[in-house]
Amino acid sequence: MGAVQRQMLELVHRFGVMGVSHVHALARPEGNRERTRQLLSQLVEGGFLVALRTGLPDAGVVYRSASRGQRALDFSIQPTRMGPPLIPHALAVGTIAVQLLSESPGATWESEREIRSKMGKVDRKGPRLHVPDGVLVYPKGRRVAVEMDLTRKEAARVERIFDGLMANPGYAGVLWYAVSARHRELLIEQRRKWTFDPDPEKRAKAEAVIIQAWSW
Repeated sequence: MGAVQRQMLELVHRFGVMGVSHVHALARPEGNRERTRQLLSQLVEGGFLVALRTGLPDAGVVYRSASRGQRALDFSIQPTRMGPPLIPHALAVGTIAVQLLSESPGATWESEREIRSKMGKVDRKGPRLHVPDGVLVYPKGRRVAVEMDLTRKEAARVERIFDGLMANPGYAGVLWYAVSARHRELLIEQRRKWTFDPDPEKRAKAEAVIIQAWSW
């Protein structure tokens, strides 16, 4: 396994599931996307990755981490067993990660899997923190949580997620993407509640939440 393929393997293992376009954009190997596909296929043949057919437009085959890949990398993050229902969300997160990194030179990305692996034991007495879908880390250390909602969530769940993000002092802001216009309205309403909170710190955090539309 060469350095480029090792980088590809690391990317897929960190994200859990990725498409060819995601790996090509982030690993930036020499050659075109077809060359990237060939290198990924070699990793599948070697048992380092698993190829899954999705039937999704522009993502007929995606790649998932495997146990042999984890051992080769000596990663503490366990291979994912993500099934078909969760793959569209994982691909959407990968797409937004590629977009945000291309717009933010020098920034890095922490995946949900990486965040969870670093959390360790949760303090049950403290506030219940929410693990975002990813974190964009700027060169000077500013950390922005990223949430991706492909489906509409119930108001109570949105409130729990919002509260869990706001309770984390490590995030300077939140980028929250939602497909449904009705869901975006729900998010905006929840943000508005925090904006009028008597606690000035909570108000400042609410103002740093940016809600955006998302479409494939």
